[in-house]
Amino acid sequence: MSLHKTIQSLFQSAVQNVVSHILDFTLRSGNDFTRNRKFPADKLISFLVTQGAASTRVEMLDFFGLDAAMPTSSAFRQQRAKLKPEALEDVFLSFNSSFFQLAPPQNHIADGYRCIAADGSTVSFFSSRRFTADDYLVSEGHSSKGFYSLHINAFYDLDRNMYTGALLQPAIPGVLQHG
Repeated sequence: MSLHKTIQSLFQSAVQNVVSHILDFTLRSGNDFTRNRKFPADKLISFLVTQGAASTRVEMLDFFGLDAAMPTSSAFRQQRAKLKPEALEDVFLSFNSSFFQLAPPQNHIADGYRCIAADGSTVSFFSSRRFTADDYLVSEGHSSKGFYSLHINAFYDLDRNMYTGALLQPAIPGVLQHG
């Protein structure tokens, strides 16, 4: 099997692992993701991981292959609101664990040690206080809703050429939590 097919298979296995116990990752366990919908949990997770920077509608057209029967943007938002962020974290960890066992180190920078690079970036975005913790609010600015900033520290394994984790923190000076 080619490498890209193997990676796809590992990703789908990680998604199915989460979907097999999706009630652990829903806000209303016992209610959410129990009915058959156009946007089931596996499609939702795959879409969230593959979504690019275009509008939701354009991304959905790309993901569903211009299918006229695809779900609406509203259906996407409703389904996304049911899913806890830990679902994506579990997919990431499960995929990385599988890939880590499959992929031997490509480089040997320091034999006997894992070389992990850490790099941080700040991302600003508009949101509503309903969806984002106040710790992330930077300024009311010129809008009534203000904008939010998030500092992302990504960790990259230099020997295996793969991301191993990320730490998300408020980007406001004095609010960053160390630990």
